[in-house]
Amino acid sequence: MTFWATVGRAGALVVALWMMAPTARAQVTFSAPAECGSEQEFLTEVRGLQRADAESIRVTSVIIVQSGAGVYELRLRGPEGGRVLSDADCRTLFRSAVVIAAAAGGDPASEATAPEAGPPPPLPEPNPTSEPAPTAAAASAAPAPPQPVPVAPVTVGPAPGAMALDSASPTAAEPSDLYWRLAAGGGAALGLSPEVALLLELGAAFGSEAWGGSLVLKYLPPSSATTDGDLGLELETVGGRSGVFYAPLPFMRVEAGLAVYRLTARGTGISHPTTDSVWLAAPELEVLFVARLSRAWALEVGPQGRVGLTQPTFQVEPDKDVFQVPPVGAALVFRVQWGWR
Repeated sequence: MTFWATVGRAGALVVALWMMAPTARAQVTFSAPAECGSEQEFLTEVRGLQRADAESIRVTSVIIVQSGAGVYELRLRGPEGGRVLSDADCRTLFRSAVVIAAAAGGDPASEATAPEAGPPPPLPEPNPTSEPAPTAAAASAAPAPPQPVPVAPVTVGPAPGAMALDSASPTAAEPSDLYWRLAAGGGAALGLSPEVALLLELGAAFGSEAWGGSLVLKYLPPSSATTDGDLGLELETVGGRSGVFYAPLPFMRVEAGLAVYRLTARGTGISHPTTDSVWLAAPELEVLFVARLSRAWALEVGPQGRVGLTQPTFQVEPDKDVFQVPPVGAALVFRVQWGWR
């Protein structure tokens, strides 16, 4: 009977140890996308980092989820509380969870199976010759045990690679300082025909808003003039000016340049009329006042002045001068402007 009793006790001990084993084994709730890592890989790497005598993993929950576009979040939980980490690379969070779980490893089985503390031993009977027991005031003066410092959740910033990628992203293109402008309009001109004539203009400019170059095309439709008799002429003028502009104020622009005109005249009131043309070169200056309607559109109005380098004269007969270009001339113009960068 002694042999069978010994075998029975050994079997009971094996069954008891087998039933106690699950309490000493770590119970970890693991959830993560497939590209981050698996539960088996997590447990294997943690065991590889722990000491040989470590018996359990104290982290009870490891969850990796995608919290936003390109951002993952690691949620760790254990007996001491929880932690939340975030990163653009879920593998980085997976490795962080492995390191934290390995560093937090302990021996919860021994803590779970440790016997509960029994009742305190009875106090010894007072001895008349012994010293008096400490008073309540002295007991309250004893230092209190230190309280555990709470661990605040740690948030990991973007990985260095992600930060470098963000810093290398292209920025919005800055507006160019170069400015194009087109303008069309008309006015009244004096000095290019015997009387005040209609003036049509088409202009363009290129540069900054403060200064640049300009080009203006001019056209004066045919106009007639007569002498004391029936003799006269019909005058038509085309021309252009190339120059520069400067805007000292947002509402004012000054343009200066050299204008060249071709005046074509045809005799009237004679039996055999002829046609002749002359060239006129004249430096010009204009001052324009600008009223801006929007970012692209504006109205401009202002006077022009010119000084002719020559004074062509038109004659119908050798002694019959019909028109001579004066040495100075002027005009008043009005234009609609459209500009863009």
